[in-house]
Amino acid sequence: MRSHSAISLNYWICSKTATNTTIDVCLAAGKHGIHYVFWGSVMSLRHSFAAVLQLLRIRKELSQAAMSEHVDQTTVSKLELAKSSVSVDTSYVLASALGVKPTTLLALAIASYDQSSARETLLASLAELEALGLADAPLPTEPQKATRLNVSEARKRWVAVQELKLAGVSQAEASRQLGLPESTVRRLWRQELDD
Repeated sequence: MRSHSAISLNYWICSKTATNTTIDVCLAAGKHGIHYVFWGSVMSLRHSFAAVLQLLRIRKELSQAAMSEHVDQTTVSKLELAKSSVSVDTSYVLASALGVKPTTLLALAIASYDQSSARETLLASLAELEALGLADAPLPTEPQKATRLNVSEARKRWVAVQELKLAGVSQAEASRQLGLPESTVRRLWRQELDD
């Protein structure tokens, strides 16, 4: 029996929850009513990935050493023991070492984590991709160079000030028309546009 110093307990009713978790849930009745007390840790995605990696490796009849041609054996060991998280790049290399597609490895890990089947996980993902219009669309291979929102807004303010300056409007009038502080208008009045 575990004790809890914050409340005075008369009895504990404890049970393990789902089989793939390590969390204990206890109902504790005391002087101040009924309390739920939790301890342990909930299964993480890292543990699901570890279990699936190990399952695939064993199913493919590979040792950790055999996978070391692609990934360091220490890395495989740490991943299978859920002592470290995996990067996208390492997931790709691991999948290659296992002779499966990276989506297979990740789908199995997500299915394990969600406690669903791989089929359910993949069908749900396909439905999401179709809803987004990305199931059959060509995809970018590099991120777009995005202009930060505040930069584009600053550019718009600068352009507006410059247009009023060219129109012969005074700084005070530009400030009033644009609803900007005069100090901002003065700064934008003199500022050159940096691309």
